[in-house]
Amino acid sequence: MIFIRAFTRLAFGILFAALPLVFQGQSAQARPDDLMPSLTSPYAAIVIDARTGAELYSTRPDKTVPPTALFKMLTLYVAFQALESGQVTPDTMVRVSPNAAHQPPPRLGLLAGQDIALRNLIRATAVKSANDATLALAETIAGSEAAFVARMRETAQNLGLTNTQIASVTGVGTQKDVTSPRDMAVLGRHLLYDFPAQFHLFSAPRANAGVKMINASTRRLLTSYAGAEGIKSGYS
Repeated sequence: MIFIRAFTRLAFGILFAALPLVFQGQSAQARPDDLMPSLTSPYAAIVIDARTGAELYSTRPDKTVPPTALFKMLTLYVAFQALESGQVTPDTMVRVSPNAAHQPPPRLGLLAGQDIALRNLIRATAVKSANDATLALAETIAGSEAAFVARMRETAQNLGLTNTQIASVTGVGTQKDVTSPRDMAVLGRHLLYDFPAQFHLFSAPRANAGVKMINASTRRLLTSYAGAEGIKSGYS
């Protein structure tokens, strides 16, 4: 099982391990060495200043590992670009394809042929990491998963995600998807500053996804850790 947490305030931090993965943040008053004082060899980590991008702490920050649901951060970044450019709107109606409807869990429970507003696909992707919603979102914006993956690759290159390889929009179901702590910290910072109006989605404990209310079941630290503001969690 892979476990990922993401948080940001004044500092961004990400910790990867062979089995557990953690992405957490602390205020600038905390010393990075106090956050992760003794990491054994499977681990990789980085803490950056969210304001400047300066590296505050790292150990094997360029180690490549499976991203699992963290790739949905990049999927959403591309979706936010499409919204910003006017290619789509939150009210764009999406017809769910059979391919999207048959994605593995976690799922929103979409059915082939069902119509749903794009805003609800974004909410389901950000809050629940719903694979069916994620693929339906990608197919609507780019026409196919392959075309959307091409956009993700171009975006990753533009953002300087040099250790990231992309084969899917969901980050699950293939061993070809890889990334690193540094790349995910960079991506998280871009989400924060490039799309601040959308960032609230990453801390929402629940949301209305149109067809149902959805809960973020893996974000306990959002309520138990002072200053936590998101970003993404995932299992594989």
